[in-house]
Amino acid sequence: MRQHLESARRAGFDPLGIDLFGDWDTRNAGPCIKANSLDEIPGILRQNVRDDWCLAGGLERHLDRLFNGNIDGRFLGPAPEPLKLVTDIHRMAETVVSNGFRFPTLNFDSSCPPGRWIRKPLLAAGGHGIEWARQGLTRSRHQYFQTWIAGKTISAAFVTDTRGTRLIGTTLQLLGRELETENGPFAYAGSIGPLQLETERESPFLDFGRKIGQAISLRGVWGADFVCRGEEFVVVDINPRLTASCDIYERAQPGQPIAGLHVQACQDPADCPGTPATAADAPRDLALGIGKAIVFSPHNHPIKINIENHQYLAECYQRNQPAKVADIPMPGTIIPANGPVCTIYETISSPDFRLKSTKAEIDLPHDIKKMLNRLKQRASNICEQLGTKRPV
Repeated sequence: MRQHLESARRAGFDPLGIDLFGDWDTRNAGPCIKANSLDEIPGILRQNVRDDWCLAGGLERHLDRLFNGNIDGRFLGPAPEPLKLVTDIHRMAETVVSNGFRFPTLNFDSSCPPGRWIRKPLLAAGGHGIEWARQGLTRSRHQYFQTWIAGKTISAAFVTDTRGTRLIGTTLQLLGRELETENGPFAYAGSIGPLQLETERESPFLDFGRKIGQAISLRGVWGADFVCRGEEFVVVDINPRLTASCDIYERAQPGQPIAGLHVQACQDPADCPGTPATAADAPRDLALGIGKAIVFSPHNHPIKINIENHQYLAECYQRNQPAKVADIPMPGTIIPANGPVCTIYETISSPDFRLKSTKAEIDLPHDIKKMLNRLKQRASNICEQLGTKRPV
C-alpha cells in the first residue's frame, strides 16, 4: 500500500489508503486507515470514500467481502466479472490456453499424483501458502495441485485502456528460496529490474498483454507472472491490479508515476487524449537498476518491534526521497513468526540487466547476481539486529 500511496501523491492526487499493517512510512505517505481485518474494509470504504478508488495487494481475491455493500465513488479497474474470471483458476487457465499460451497442468484429485507438483491455496496471493507436494499428499477443498515448472520467474506489468495494451516493463521476481528466507520457498520476496529485453524476447510478453487484456476486458495497470526457461514461457498468474513491482519502474524512471498511468487508463479516452497504448516504449539503456527485497523475521515465534528497532529501520527514511528502507513497522508492532519486517532497496548505476539464454536455460548477468548478493547481505544485517528478540 505504501508504494501506491507514494505513487498517487507523485501523480498529483491526494490519496487515502486502507491497509492491514499501518506501517510508519505508510502513514506518512497517506493518510492511511488501518483495518484490523478484511471484513472491516467495506465499512471503511463506505464511510470514507466518495471519489475514485482501486485495489492493490491481492485484494481482488476477496471480492465477496469488498463488494458486499454500496460504496460511493468509481472503482478504477476491471469490472467485477473480469476480476472474478482471473481469480477463478479454472477460467483463468482456460482463457490463457485458448489464446495460445501455456499454463501449468492443474489437478483437483484428493491426493497428489506421481510426478513433480506443488500444492497451492485457492485464495492466497504473493506465493504464500504454496508448498512442495509429494505423491499421496492430500489437499483441502481450498487447495489444488499444480505441476512444477522449472525456470526463472519473470513478472510483466501492462497498462490497458480502450485503445489497447502497452508493456510497461518486466522484472525478475525473487522468491523465498532465492533469498533464503523462512517464509516459504514460493513466497514473493522481491524484484530486480527493469529487465532489458531484446525485441525478440519482449514480443511474446507484449503479445500476451494485448491478447489477454482484450480477452478478459482488463483495464488500468495490471501484471502477470511467468516461468521462463530458455525461449519458452509459461503463464502462472494474472494480477488485475497495481502490482508489487510498480515501484521498480518508478525508481528507475522518475517522473512517470504508475498510479497516474492507472487512473488515466481507467478514465474515458475523451478525457485523456494521448498516444494509443499499443507498443512497448521502455528504454533499452537503463540509467538505474533497482532491487527490492522483503526482509522476513528470522524467528519462528512472534516478536515485538521496540523503539530501538524502529529507529534502526527508520534512519534511512526521508519523505519524498527514494528510501533504502520502507514499510517500517510502528513501535509495538507484533511481527508474526517468520513474518515480513520491512522492505529494502538497492540501486546499481548503468546496469547490465539483459537476460542471457540458451534453448534450455536462462543465465543471470553479473549485475543481477551482484544485486541479489547485496540484498541478501542487507537483509542479513537487519535480521542480526532482530536476532536477540524474545518471544511475545
